[in-house]
Amino acid sequence: MNLSPAAQNYCWRRLAERAGLPLRDAHSTGFEIPGISLFYTEPETVQTPERALIVSPCKSGEWQALLNAPPGSIEYQPAENMIPSNAQLPFSGDIPILFRSTNSRSRFAEIRDNQRLIVHVDILAAAFFMLSRWEETQTDSYDHDGRFTASQSVAFKQKFLDQPIIDYYGIILREWLRILIPEWQPAVRRSDVLLTHDVDEPLKRVTWRTAIRTAAGDMVKRRSPQRAFQTLYQNYRAHREYERDENLTAMRRLMQITEEHKNLKSAFFFMTAAPSRYDNGYDLRKKPFYDILTEVVRRGHESGFHPGYTTFLNEARFQEELSRMREVISTEKIRGRQHYLRFRVPQTWRTWANSPILSEDMSPGYADYEGFRAGTCYPFPVFDIEQDSELDLIERPLIVMETTLMEYRQVTPQAAERIILDLAQKCQQVGGSFVLLWHNTTMQGEWGECYSRIVAELAKITD
Repeated sequence: MNLSPAAQNYCWRRLAERAGLPLRDAHSTGFEIPGISLFYTEPETVQTPERALIVSPCKSGEWQALLNAPPGSIEYQPAENMIPSNAQLPFSGDIPILFRSTNSRSRFAEIRDNQRLIVHVDILAAAFFMLSRWEETQTDSYDHDGRFTASQSVAFKQKFLDQPIIDYYGIILREWLRILIPEWQPAVRRSDVLLTHDVDEPLKRVTWRTAIRTAAGDMVKRRSPQRAFQTLYQNYRAHREYERDENLTAMRRLMQITEEHKNLKSAFFFMTAAPSRYDNGYDLRKKPFYDILTEVVRRGHESGFHPGYTTFLNEARFQEELSRMREVISTEKIRGRQHYLRFRVPQTWRTWANSPILSEDMSPGYADYEGFRAGTCYPFPVFDIEQDSELDLIERPLIVMETTLMEYRQVTPQAAERIILDLAQKCQQVGGSFVLLWHNTTMQGEWGECYSRIVAELAKITD
């Protein structure tokens, strides 16, 4: 795949942010202030007396070759071998090389004539490959929930899903720029933590529709009028005594844990979907749901949007649910995440971008494995490959969800704690955002205790 001028500009901007070059405006590449000319071509073709950054492109067909590469077959280099001598990185270990330049030099970069920084790894192609989610447009194979899975991804197959590879490339580029421009001081981005909670089931009790269906089964199949009466009566009591409901209490516990650390906030993403097999169908306009929503706001936390199961490919349904959300949430801008992490490039991004009141999406994380789906933990504007342009939407990548570790990976709470904190440390090293998803339905027993310990450790990152 060849990068269009718009795609190239998009990638220069993303790399500039990670290298510590602020963007002055919507048209800035970030490299204007230190006075660097940018070239995406073979170094031998560049003739300029000015300081220049030259990224040598990879060969035609390398994108498809990467998709088809055998698992564990791509090149890795030790991080210390990718930077100038005497430079230091905030991370270590082996770093994957996604695309080599056409001249296939073994080094990452070099400086010639004290004026030209030549990068022999195609970091523009890598940035676009990961951030645009191009690989997800090259398949029609999805899981039973219509999702592109971690196990299908290049990052999983080539064993770098646990690395924010584009952030690494940006910071390595920063160290080379320090040599090219000794007087330059890069901006430093401070890492942050966002605790998010998708409110799929605000109450543990079942809906009246489900209760009536169960009672009918008691009457017809089990021939027990007494059991049918008990089913309906128990649900009636659950509705009357919702203040003691386990799931509702868990939401308050999530807020309490967050509030124990003054530098943290929680974001609760609420649903307005109609009842269905996959959507609880609670009504935010009614008690106790409106009460807990207003309590979230009153206690200083964020309330956001959690579109229902079918909305990721159904914009009409999405807008219908968003309209209902606006009836109860009056903030100017709303953030949120898709239910079941159902997400499709570029359709779901377009739907979000077509809604001016939505500022950020946090859907693209994998359900089946934790890590950096887009190769980054930085918030980034999304790029529509088919339209060849940026969309008016910021993506803040989800790094890990607790049910991924509980259900898909089936690890212990202790192992989950280690995995989560290791990922958070990697985000901190590159000045990124660590986004954790933890449901209110996972606050009982060992997992609830695990969450409390995790948050205490995450609070130290933002001190």
